[in-house]
Amino acid sequence: MSIMLNDFWNRDSVSSQWVRYDFFQALSAVGGLLLLIHTGPGELSIDEMKKKW
Repeated sequence: MSIMLNDFWNRDSVSSQWVRYDFFQALSAVGGLLLLIHTGPGELSIDEMKKKW
């Protein structure tokens, strides 16, 4: 979705800087969520805290 909305390669140089910033912000947020899904919460999970008590 971000690739279609933030197409900085099709814009002029002034507006492409803002669109490029938005694109990489969305990309890093999605990447962080995918990393969390892949690795899991680990020690921060509620189940793990219940095991300690």
